[in-house]
Amino acid sequence: MRNYSSVFIGIVDILGYNSFEQTIVKYGQESSSALIKRMFDFLDGNTSVYNENCKDVHWIRYGDGYVSYSKTNNVKNLSRMIEDASKLIALALSSSIPLRIAITQGDIKIDVLKENGVSITGSGWNDLRKLEKSLDWMGGWLYLPGYDGYHHSTVINLI
Repeated sequence: MRNYSSVFIGIVDILGYNSFEQTIVKYGQESSSALIKRMFDFLDGNTSVYNENCKDVHWIRYGDGYVSYSKTNNVKNLSRMIEDASKLIALALSSSIPLRIAITQGDIKIDVLKENGVSITGSGWNDLRKLEKSLDWMGGWLYLPGYDGYHHSTVINLI
C-alpha cells in the first residue's frame, strides 16, 4: 500500500448510472453488458491517455466511476487534474455521458492490485466521501473489479 501526504485526489461520478443500469436491464444481460462496456471503454480510453501523458497524476476506475490522485502536492498536479477533468467532462458529454467531478486535498493510502481491485483510505478519501455519498457503501476500502451491478456473491457474503 502506498502512502501519499497532502496530495490532490478526485472522484469522477457518472450521473444517473444506477438509473441507466436499471433501464438497460430490460434489454437482457448480454445487451446491457455491451452498453456498459461501451461506456467504460470510452472513459477508459480517455483516462489511459491522461495516465500516459503525466506520470505524477493517476486515473483509475473505481466502482461505477473513477478516482484520480497525484503523487505529490505540487500545484502543477492540481492544474493538470483540473485540465484533464475538464476535457473528460466535455468528451463524455459529447457521447451523452454526464459526469460530475470533485477534487480535494488530503492524505491517502492506495493499493492497486489487478486481481483484488483497488483499496483506498485516508483523510482525502474521507473528504471525498462527504461530497459523494455513494462512496459510503464502499467504506473507502473495497472495489471488486468483476462487479457488474448485479448481486455479486462476494458482496452478499460481506454483507
